[in-house]
Amino acid sequence: MLGTGMKIAAGIVAGALSTGGLALATIPAADGTITACYSRGGDGKLRAVDSASQCRPNETALSWNQRGPAGPQGGAGPPGLTGPQGPAGAQGAQGLQGEQGAAGPQGEPGPSDAFIARNDGPMPANGDQVVSLTVPRGYYAVYAKVQLNSHGTDDVKCQLSTGEHAEVEYRNGQVVVLQDLYTADYEHGYLTLYCTSQSYPIATTLTQAKITAIKVAALHG
Repeated sequence: MLGTGMKIAAGIVAGALSTGGLALATIPAADGTITACYSRGGDGKLRAVDSASQCRPNETALSWNQRGPAGPQGGAGPPGLTGPQGPAGAQGAQGLQGEQGAAGPQGEPGPSDAFIARNDGPMPANGDQVVSLTVPRGYYAVYAKVQLNSHGTDDVKCQLSTGEHAEVEYRNGQVVVLQDLYTADYEHGYLTLYCTSQSYPIATTLTQAKITAIKVAALHG
């Protein structure tokens, strides 16, 4: 005895093979739909057709789709492995030159230069130069000193070529110190120390004379 499923399958085959010869329906249709005609005569025949309009008066049109409804979206899968690093791209074109930046703050003054000349003597205090120093162009703080030596009483005047001077009443072993500011405006500047005895005959000799000129960034005062 045939089951219901076998009867339906047999009916579809029987319907497809009509009495006038072999007729092949387009099954399923282009949209996936399957259409059939079910006989209401009690024999349970089912035949596949191209369209419901092909069903006879004693048949009921049936249709179903071979593709079911879409299922729910699945969950996200785990991230894939990191791929290998790609090759380096070609070097891009050189960009436009940027605008010039603002000037930075003025830096600290550089290290000072010191220039020294000395004459240990002994020399008479006769008005001739005692010691001289040549310096390059720039600004200077100048220091000069000389020691007076005598066994008598004498007045001595010592003067720098900058104009600074000192007049002292002699005391044996006394050290005369002069200091001044000096600007060398040309390629070279010259500093000279002179000492002259105010007595005659000259009773004073000079020793350990020295001029020190320290170059500075600017003069104030």
